[in-house]
Formats: sequence, structure tokens, C-alpha cells
Amino acid sequence: MTKNKNKKSPQFFDKQKIRELKTKDLRSVAPKKS
Repeated sequence: MTKNKNKKSPQFFDKQKIRELKTKDLRSVAPKKS
């Protein structure tokens, strides 16, 4: 397994995207709920 392959792995990308989506969601939902 090369580092390049690991970086382009869908799991890694998914994890980062989910993280970003979660932060975006929390930021846009928090003010609306409060």
C-alpha cells in the first residue's frame, strides 16, 4: 500500500467529507434551534 493510494482512498476522503458536513450541519443548525 503506497501513501499516494491511501491518500486517494475513498474511505479517507469520506471521513474528511463527513467531518466537514457534520461541522457545517452543526453550525447551521445550532443558531436556528437556539
